[in-house]
Amino acid sequence: MSLRRRLILAVAAALFASFAVGTWITALQSAHMVRSELSAALRTGAGSVAAALQDIGRPPGREALRRLVGGFDGSRHLRAELVVGGTVVQGSQPAHGKLLPPAWFTVLVAPSLRPVELVVPGGTLRLVPLASNEIAERWSEARRLIGLLLLSSLLSASFCVATTAMSLRRLRPLGDALRRIEQGLPSHTLAELGPPEIAQLTASFNRMQAALARASADNRRLSVQLERLADEERAELARDLHDEVGPLLFALTAWATAAEMQQRDGDHPAAGGSLRCMREAAEGLQAAVRGMLHRLRDSAPAPVELAGSVAGLLDFWRGVRPQTVFTAEIEPELDTLGEPVRAALFRVAQEGLSNAVRHGRPSHVVVAAAVHGPVASLSVEDDGQAAAIQGTGLGLIGLEERLRALGGTLEVRREGGWRLAAVVPAQGLAAAPCQGAAAP
Repeated sequence: MSLRRRLILAVAAALFASFAVGTWITALQSAHMVRSELSAALRTGAGSVAAALQDIGRPPGREALRRLVGGFDGSRHLRAELVVGGTVVQGSQPAHGKLLPPAWFTVLVAPSLRPVELVVPGGTLRLVPLASNEIAERWSEARRLIGLLLLSSLLSASFCVATTAMSLRRLRPLGDALRRIEQGLPSHTLAELGPPEIAQLTASFNRMQAALARASADNRRLSVQLERLADEERAELARDLHDEVGPLLFALTAWATAAEMQQRDGDHPAAGGSLRCMREAAEGLQAAVRGMLHRLRDSAPAPVELAGSVAGLLDFWRGVRPQTVFTAEIEPELDTLGEPVRAALFRVAQEGLSNAVRHGRPSHVVVAAAVHGPVASLSVEDDGQAAAIQGTGLGLIGLEERLRALGGTLEVRREGGWRLAAVVPAQGLAAAPCQGAAAP
């Protein structure tokens, strides 16, 4: 059942109850008045009969009693009867009213009064109360009052129905707006009109709608950020695979080729050394993969100590290409830089050494790193054949992305050898657009 119908039924029930109570009270008052009138009429009639008998002064005859009964003709409240031997020998003719009250009113109002019997010579004079005329008179008054009650109830019901309809009409825009929100459609701000309760409800809806709009905007912004972070994570993973796994796979290939040649030439001790180097490279590959998995799980950057890490890189590549001389010039101040800066410079050294050995066949490779005021730099330079290499690989693209995120630059030169130089602000993440993107 709708709220409107419930309110209308509640108002109708209350008004009907008020009308019924008013009608009942009116009937009770009418019953009291009828009883009082008939009781007074009985007392007056009995007094009149006693006075008439006293005036006669002697035992009245049958004719005198008949005249006495006839004296009650036309009475509205009493009927006189002469009873002789249990038989009514004469009765008066009372007046009859023209208005006939309804049966329910007669039942509610009619009193229960006993007739008054007066003993006279030769019989009994009985005075019987007649309630119909008095009830009709009371009904003529009561129906006007009941009509006023009915009219008042109808007017009150009409006013309540109209007021309810006007008040609930203010809820219709709110319901329409809620349905639009349920369907995912935009809704406008509602006017805060109507009764205070509905106005407060509308104001609460407007605040809720504003909060939902802000939450929706935040969700869209977060979705964009999450998508961007996912792209950055994928790019970071691609760079890690290239920077850490690529050199180890190249070393495994180089040592496998060397071991095959040494085995064919009968140099078993050297082949055994190459196999040991392959095993160490495989262990390094496992460690690199394990480290990447650890970073993916914990979302934390790996610690980088630049001088020691570069020294480890040089030792690795000396084992891969012993005929090349690897030297490093690393200033100690670099280890005081922020971890993201040291990690980026380490990736530059890693990429430069890998490219020099894999593509240039150099005889000398130099790694130099220093701090120059507000910036730090690292370069890898060799005397190989890098000038023959065309295009830009994924490693260089990944380096440029890392350095750009830190506000740095990358320079690549391929004239008479390979030179890779990176410059980055020494403050680390001061120029980074995303604080959550740390180098591995």
